Amino acid sequence: MSPHHSARLLPLLVAALSCGDAFSHDHVSTGSTILVAEGALWLTSPDDDAVVSLDLDSLDELARFPIGGAPERMLRASDGRLWVSLPLAAAVATIDGSLVARHAIPCGGSYDLAERRDGSIAVSCPNDDRVVVLDRAGAVVAVADVTGRPLALAAMGDELHVGLQRLGGVRVLDASLSSTGERTLEGTPGVHASHPSHFAVDRSRGLVGTYERVEHDADRSRPPEIGGYGSVVDDQPRIDPRLHGACDGPYARFDGGPFVFSGPSGAAWDGDLLWVTHRQTDNVALVRCGESITVVEAHRVGRGPRGIAIHEGRAYVDVGFDHAVAVLERGASTPVLERRRELGETRMDALALRGRDLFHDAVDIHLTPSGVVTCATCHPGGTDDGLTWFLHTPGVDRKLRRTPPAWRARAANAPYHWDGTVPDIDTLGRDTIHELMEGDGLLVDYEALTAYLEQVPAPPPRPIEDEAATNRGAMVFVDAGCADCHPNGGTDGATHTVLAAAADPDARLGSADTPTLEAIRARAPFLHDGRAPTLRSVLLDHGAMHGAAGSLGDAELEDLLAYLESL
Repeated sequence: MSPHHSARLLPLLVAALSCGDAFSHDHVSTGSTILVAEGALWLTSPDDDAVVSLDLDSLDELARFPIGGAPERMLRASDGRLWVSLPLAAAVATIDGSLVARHAIPCGGSYDLAERRDGSIAVSCPNDDRVVVLDRAGAVVAVADVTGRPLALAAMGDELHVGLQRLGGVRVLDASLSSTGERTLEGTPGVHASHPSHFAVDRSRGLVGTYERVEHDADRSRPPEIGGYGSVVDDQPRIDPRLHGACDGPYARFDGGPFVFSGPSGAAWDGDLLWVTHRQTDNVALVRCGESITVVEAHRVGRGPRGIAIHEGRAYVDVGFDHAVAVLERGASTPVLERRRELGETRMDALALRGRDLFHDAVDIHLTPSGVVTCATCHPGGTDDGLTWFLHTPGVDRKLRRTPPAWRARAANAPYHWDGTVPDIDTLGRDTIHELMEGDGLLVDYEALTAYLEQVPAPPPRPIEDEAATNRGAMVFVDAGCADCHPNGGTDGATHTVLAAAADPDARLGSADTPTLEAIRARAPFLHDGRAPTLRSVLLDHGAMHGAAGSLGDAELEDLLAYLESL
């Protein structure tokens, strides 16, 4: 988008994202991991594939609904039904009384939901760059291509606001799902608004969103001895939680005090104040919005808070990694109640779940000293952030490299890094902690980290839309030589000279380790420096060095793309 076009859209977005009576809306909706409905507390439980309801006072379990698909977000629709997103299924779910139903969608995984004014349900599909709309019966009525990994959704009036990871901002769609504007949240080159994953909306106060400001390639003159991303230089970290919209700006203080925050994961209005949860520092902030944001209180809770709901003066926090709920009240020095809940059979074993805690931990000084960064900063949920990072520390030579998905770091896919120089997970973990997160690595359970990386799931396949084209594409994949390096869509574990030299000297790479093509559709941009924005670009612009991909006819190319997008 041109600077002139962005400037024209900015007033629209400022108005749309502001608060106050002039911008009040008679209809607002967004999803959350936790909510209050029908006199009970409801929350998703992705580790054991369920949605549970709890007593609001005792937090005793009232009911459990096995759903599958790692349920993530919920919303209570105007007809009383609960809608649930499923990141590991090609469906969403509904709960109506005691009845659970699944509704197929043309996506491999969903993230957030919002009810539109007409009662239809919008669903974000980050792996497929889509927003899907279902009617009240659960039938798909519209599919919109929304490039940029759509995450958070919020319906306000007739508009649908969409948080986009690859844009690092927000796009606004009208009732017909046509774009009416977008806003990039960070305008400095090499700085990105990463993981805009949650909106809190209020009829009078408006919309506020969470994200992390990350400097991934903003200053290549930075001396390597300063280190990686765990440092705070002149009170400025290179990764910083931010809010945007009706509450706009930074609010954390990386001074070793109680207001160190990392990994904003949820937010909710409570009258004139806003609660914000932080998955990576295990705490919750209560902030006052104005010309600047003031932190009123901070509360430490258990591991991995995911979301928050407000009811009758209490804040109920979904403490996801501990499978607990914490109840907070304004002015209380500690949670008035925090209780673990029962857990069914989990997808990952206990060691892997411990590894997930470490993967998201910004509190343990052996992992990172200042609470700034975690493995999950660049690999949210075990995936990737879609960014290309400039790296340069005393132990890392100058380089510009695209983040690979963390789930790729399984033993079967060794060796690791784009140049294939890291032989095993243990080395990968130690190097990352020492050089990029700046921890000393002492007392770190590397066995648990390895277990998590082995078990964290890749995005699920998208339902095949044209079986004949996909089958033809599988044949093209073999005939064009793609399967020579990617047997069955995987990796041969070798490095190959497949790239023309980059114009950027920091992006040059002599030979590249063969990546697995699993879930390749969900991993744009492509190649080691992110030079190819789409799979089509990989084949058309860089195919000459990828087997016979560069010489395919139009029909063969379309079939090959259909096959690749099915993996």
